[in-house]
Amino acid sequence: MRWEAFFSDLDSRMQALERLSVHSEIREKTRAEAAQITLVDRLLGSVGKHLEVTLMNGEKLSGTLTSAYAQWILLSGAHTESVIVTGAIAMATGLSTTIGPPPGSAAKRLGLGHVLRTFARDRSEVRLSLLHVDITGVCDRVGADYVEITRHTPGEPRHRRKQVTVAHEVICAVHNRGNYVKTV
Repeated sequence: MRWEAFFSDLDSRMQALERLSVHSEIREKTRAEAAQITLVDRLLGSVGKHLEVTLMNGEKLSGTLTSAYAQWILLSGAHTESVIVTGAIAMATGLSTTIGPPPGSAAKRLGLGHVLRTFARDRSEVRLSLLHVDITGVCDRVGADYVEITRHTPGEPRHRRKQVTVAHEVICAVHNRGNYVKTV
């Protein structure tokens, strides 16, 4: 009888250790899976939600996340739509805890240049939020890694307008007032 109690107790301890091991393994797998989730994954799962975003240049924006792609998101506020470079996001509140579906191959290729070319084609006035300064003007030409912005005052003669070339890598956001940003 003493042996039966001993083996029963030993068996109970082994089962408890196995359960503890399984729970520990599940927690570790959950942490490992969470470590694979990127900010873009969270943004893709947050389309339609109201977000507050702080950019690397300190600018704070809020609005509804209407589109999300691998390289940029579209945040719609009351009076402005902002294309925000995902790599320029320092902080975000309001993100969903779930992740969105992975972008398709075409969506992965839609970079900032595609958006800037749309503004250039439409001759839209935009405000570029750069790392250390803002520039307002019309997108004239978009290269592989730069955009040319013509800065002007309304009514100013065309020959006096100044053109500025801006590298894509310093652009945090592109703000467009009153014009709908066309997404694919």
